[in-house]
Amino acid sequence: MQQPFSIIMPYRGTPSVTRVALHALQRFTTTAPEIILMHHQEALSVEEEIMLGEFPELRRIVFPTTLSSGAADIACLDQGIAAASHEHVVLIQGDTVFLKWGWNEEIFSFMQQAELDAIGTQATEANPCRVWYRRFGDIVQEVFHKRRPDPKSTGSLRLHFLVSKKSALEKMAFRFQQQKPLDMQHFLQAECKLNLFSMQEVTSILWHIPHTIPLLRSELHDKAMAQDLWEKWRTFWTDPFILEHFSSLSDGMEQAFRNIAALQQR
Repeated sequence: MQQPFSIIMPYRGTPSVTRVALHALQRFTTTAPEIILMHHQEALSVEEEIMLGEFPELRRIVFPTTLSSGAADIACLDQGIAAASHEHVVLIQGDTVFLKWGWNEEIFSFMQQAELDAIGTQATEANPCRVWYRRFGDIVQEVFHKRRPDPKSTGSLRLHFLVSKKSALEKMAFRFQQQKPLDMQHFLQAECKLNLFSMQEVTSILWHIPHTIPLLRSELHDKAMAQDLWEKWRTFWTDPFILEHFSSLSDGMEQAFRNIAALQQR
């Protein structure tokens, strides 16, 4: 389904990994989306300017603020949604890498058929390089996965992958800067139809690991977590599919890999 849509991506000073994410959108999206890159840094580094120069079609919106990095990212989402030209908005992060060609047609066709106002995930990690026993666990959980949350469901939706209609967010009068997490109850109380993807489904579409951005920004100091991220990135970059589709980005990917390795050794 050739559905026009806008992608909202807050940016937090990680040009190496965001460059991969933006190239993936170009490579695997069948309809050229409107991509709105929201950033709260008025001054960008030379490396960032070079990276963004590769994507002249980007809409760059600067949102100057005195808020902390995490709070500023949340506030950026409100600004990006308000500026979006299309009814359907896709909320992702600067380290969300789509890996499935035609992902947009698959998702929007499903949304139309199910008459949905939003589709998302509660999963904290979407990593196609997950170890075998977690993969097995994904398959088992798929059997019990409830796609449609019931009225008593609780929990926030993860912003590494959320598709929603602007009209649904307006109907529930939701503002990220005020309410922060977007919960399932927001949709249910406003009688907006929401479906949840399982981990199995999400990992077939994209790659995202929490804490990658804080790690690259030297904001994560847990050595065990840094080691875990380092191993996942190393697995990601040696995957044959990644080598086939992202070999042209090897320099930037290698630099990001070195950044993570250096942080892991501190």
